[in-house]
Amino acid sequence: MIYKPRLLTGNYWDRQREANDLNAICYYEQHFNSIGGPSALTADYACCVVASNASATSKAWGRDLATRWATQLETRTGGNSGIIVGGRGNGNLKHTDMPAIIGESCFCSHPKQANWIRDSAIQVALARTVVRTIRE
Repeated sequence: MIYKPRLLTGNYWDRQREANDLNAICYYEQHFNSIGGPSALTADYACCVVASNASATSKAWGRDLATRWATQLETRTGGNSGIIVGGRGNGNLKHTDMPAIIGESCFCSHPKQANWIRDSAIQVALARTVVRTIRE
């Protein structure tokens, strides 16, 4: 099957509505968030955010992706086995009609992970992992 990725723009609700109108098979956002204070140095993990109303498919997809990233980056999974339900990012996802996650492969506030974000080879490897999980 050939997939046609689309870059959606606008605010949270506009992006979700457009994905719904397109009958998208999934909704994915990539974030490289930061954590302030002393905890920035311990934010050494990969995770995915799912909405408070997430389906079992979204949760399974998020866990799978976070686990794969953690293996690739030789780090651990955050949250509950790789997913964080609701919280920051809930509004980005809660109005989708399809499996939806926010990927947090690493954090720009963690010195080692910030270097990963700048490395194009690592970016490509992380992106290919996203593609594999969507296909599977």
